[in-house]
Amino acid sequence: MAAELVTSSLPAQLAVVQAVNAAFELPPDEGLRCEALLAQRLFVDGEAAEGIRAFIAKRPPDFA
Repeated sequence: MAAELVTSSLPAQLAVVQAVNAAFELPPDEGLRCEALLAQRLFVDGEAAEGIRAFIAKRPPDFA
């Protein structure tokens, strides 16, 4: 599992941690809003786009 985490997107990993923390600390509607904003940020930063491009091209993603 550690080897898989090393190759994945660090911003995405951090967003997951933030979303989980929000789920425990905020009311459901605010937690969902926080999750949506975190996901949106990944698309703006290009992390999600690289993951999608890599998936379509059937190659490993290149998260710089």
